[in-house]
Amino acid sequence: MVRRLSFFILAAIALAATPAFAKPKATVIHDFGSTSADGYSQPSLISDGAGNLFGTLIYGGQFGHGVVFKMDQNGVETIIYSFSGGTKDGAEPSSLTIDSKGNLYGTTEGGGVGNAGTVFQLKPKKNGTWKESVIYGFCSLTNCADGNEPIGAVTIGPKGSLFGTTSEGGTGGITGGVIFRLDPTKGNKALWSETVLYNFCSQANCADGYGPQRVRLVLTTSGTLFGTAAYGPGFDNGTLYALNLDGSGFHVLHSFAGDSSDGGRPITGVVADSNGVLYGTTFELGANFAGIVYSFDPSSSAYQQIYVAPGQKPAPAIFGSDLAVVQNGKSITLYGVSLEGGANGPGIGNGGALYSLQSPKASGGSWTEKTLYSFCNKPNCADGETPNSLVDIDGVLYGTTWSGGAVNRGVAFRFGE
Repeated sequence: MVRRLSFFILAAIALAATPAFAKPKATVIHDFGSTSADGYSQPSLISDGAGNLFGTLIYGGQFGHGVVFKMDQNGVETIIYSFSGGTKDGAEPSSLTIDSKGNLYGTTEGGGVGNAGTVFQLKPKKNGTWKESVIYGFCSLTNCADGNEPIGAVTIGPKGSLFGTTSEGGTGGITGGVIFRLDPTKGNKALWSETVLYNFCSQANCADGYGPQRVRLVLTTSGTLFGTAAYGPGFDNGTLYALNLDGSGFHVLHSFAGDSSDGGRPITGVVADSNGVLYGTTFELGANFAGIVYSFDPSSSAYQQIYVAPGQKPAPAIFGSDLAVVQNGKSITLYGVSLEGGANGPGIGNGGALYSLQSPKASGGSWTEKTLYSFCNKPNCADGETPNSLVDIDGVLYGTTWSGGAVNRGVAFRFGE
């Protein structure tokens, strides 16, 4: 039995009063792709303790293979690294993680020594520039036994170790994927060693899941990792799982049904509140194929669907980003964005929405969903379309969209002031 937990990493928790948005307003603070140096497509955001935003864009930049950027809360962007796309540094960067010293860590889906993706570090220098170094290149082993194509973020653990997943590779084959750990080498911090903690599709019919996508593992002080696999045993299913820090004790916490009763394809991971309760989403399925939001309490193994998207205006539909958790005593508010739906999407269609879910006031009650903003509210979707990331900084929400904006390459937005 896994007991209630405390966490090494920031899991999108803000132990503060729930933001009060008396006059809901979404403001575009940056249009991606507006300059030749800027990137575009599938942006993601994190924040540091000083309120700065950091993110990645998988295309564009100086060499066309994506960038890492820093942005202030007014949308002033600085490109801190452009990927060359080769063996030196990789291509198509995914989500970032920041440590206590301000170093950034991330993954690339392509490039590197095996042209199968990398884990990289960006270290700030005193002169304001950043030093990039690849600390691991995947497919370094025969048949990509070490993993192939990481898409999600890495999680920082004890002694600076990094934990993450790849969407393919491992002993489970091209569609399997692995959970890995990277450890800095004593005496030579430029060299890191990889340990495969778990190979997906290790169970019959891939009952343990396979193909983890945009997953940021949750790591607990008890040495437990929590994450999701997008598929398994079938294409429309997926799993929520846990394993120990050393790779032992892998077990499936919940297998998604992959139908209207339960939803399926959890393409992002989970986040946690201060009591250790996990929250996540499925990409689609559920009622009208619009997706669900769920919770899982490891202390009781209780799984609950807390919101089933109806697939009708103005509700959100199709979930593709992690949630933000704001906690005030026993009251929990979840904030998220949906790739489609909202008032300006044709049901399950383009547009997208920013929404909140409020925990019930009494035990056994229902969560309350509220659509805070519907994208494509302006001509030509100048306010953005298909939102895909969200962070909370002191009660103000910041996020990004894949498309829309001045040049239809996505925007960064702010909500609540």
